[in-house]
Amino acid sequence: IYNEDQVGKFLVYLENENIKHRAMVMITLATGCRRGETMGLQWKHINFDAGILVIEQTSQYLSGKGVFTKDPKTQGSKRTVTMPESVATLLKTHKADHNGKRLKLGDRWAGAKNADDDFVFTTWEGKQAHPDSINTWLKKFVIANELPPITPKSFRHMAATYLITSGTDIRTVAGKLGHANTNTTTVVYTHLLKSSEKETADKMESFLQQAADKAKEKQKKQAK
Repeated sequence: IYNEDQVGKFLVYLENENIKHRAMVMITLATGCRRGETMGLQWKHINFDAGILVIEQTSQYLSGKGVFTKDPKTQGSKRTVTMPESVATLLKTHKADHNGKRLKLGDRWAGAKNADDDFVFTTWEGKQAHPDSINTWLKKFVIANELPPITPKSFRHMAATYLITSGTDIRTVAGKLGHANTNTTTVVYTHLLKSSEKETADKMESFLQQAADKAKEKQKKQAK
């Protein structure tokens, strides 16, 4: 995954990309959604007023069948996740752009009849975008900007890593990622949890030492 410096460069370069790809990446990075979950989103799944995304399906491609949606990986994968305000703002801009294209194409629009049933990420004529399209774009993007290679799954790992190392409890992280239970999260990110656990010991030692030092200082003042 990217460290803070690499993420910063990635985000700066991302600002020069089209709104669709910016929104695509930021949803995945900021919420920890699986690639298929991001690509399976429809506008009806986004509540801008509440600042939430409803994850209830995933996008998949099979030779001979094409692109389609199905239930998520597990029952626990069906979830509601909050999104940062910056991501909501990106999505609003993307939606305005999306609706403009829909209006311009008119009868040639190949998306849903109802605008809310349109997929958030589509082809130019409104069809559901191929789930691999984010991989294709991302590969070109990191090469063009001389960044280390990553995949959409890297964004999911980044989201989990940043949440865990910032002190977010494991149950909350598991719910955000759509893991059926905390065991999965614990196994996958055990190295981070151990690191965070070590930090709690260091923090506790610092707290105890400071408490003792303050008490000794107080005793010295009282003794004078």
